[in-house]
Amino acid sequence: MNARTLSTDAGFLGIWKKPSFLITAGIVVLLLIALGLWLNRSGSDRVQVYPARGQAFLDGKPIAAASIHLDPVWTKAPNFPRPRAIAEADGSFALETYGEDDGAPAGEYRVSVQLFVKRPDNAESEGGSMPRNILPAKYAKFETSGLKVQIEEGENKIPALLLKSAR
Repeated sequence: MNARTLSTDAGFLGIWKKPSFLITAGIVVLLLIALGLWLNRSGSDRVQVYPARGQAFLDGKPIAAASIHLDPVWTKAPNFPRPRAIAEADGSFALETYGEDDGAPAGEYRVSVQLFVKRPDNAESEGGSMPRNILPAKYAKFETSGLKVQIEEGENKIPALLLKSAR
């Protein structure tokens, strides 16, 4: 080893011995650890969801654009996720909790179904006419709809939601 190599090694080792470098390196390491813990924590708050699909009908006809909401019967915790869906033209829907069509947590749910349309009358408010639910009112509330679904671990085919007109 010659003197030039030795001075280069000493310069590199010298950087590690400087207090300012050690403090900076320590801060970077702590920030990386904190970021890793935060990223891990943010994913752990989510409840496991399972794919769930079904169809909604009114008097045997598909309910296109119906809004479907689920309410867990086993908890009233306000922060527990509430799965939802919007029906396609054929009445089919896929539940979502955190993202598009990701499913719902396992358990039993009460179901509400609504279909909002703009009022054809002149009932105006700020921002335009107020939409109204055109499905029978009993299906708009979890307590009165009489609709329930059970979500199991794995893929779920929800039995058809069969609504009837109030006659």
